[in-house]
Amino acid sequence: MELNDLLRAGTNVSVTVSLEDLKQTGKAGFCVALCGVIVPWIGGSVLAFFFNDSGAQNVLMQNVFIGVILTATSVSITVEALKEMGKLSTVVGNTILAAALIDDILGLIALTIVTSQPNPALMNYLGDPYGCI
Repeated sequence: MELNDLLRAGTNVSVTVSLEDLKQTGKAGFCVALCGVIVPWIGGSVLAFFFNDSGAQNVLMQNVFIGVILTATSVSITVEALKEMGKLSTVVGNTILAAALIDDILGLIALTIVTSQPNPALMNYLGDPYGCI
């Protein structure tokens, strides 16, 4: 599977981006992506702290979960916007695209870690679709 196949998955976007172009902006893209994960995660958790009055025994995990949800981006929207502006093949466009891809991966990793924590308060908050608790 090639990078272009991943970018087109679930969309009708046709993109010609080489992996070499993304490698050139990898460090900058990673820094932007890291900020794009940390800022919404912490900001969402802090906002949830003020507005979440569920009264559960462990509200902290619920707030962290809400923060993690806010880390998601949409690569297809990013690609379409850059394509319409004619900036997709520029260094800035490649940096933004690399950041969006890395941001999605980091967000999925964070979501996996948070949801894998054994926490009854979080399960009560999310619901239990399998009847395990």
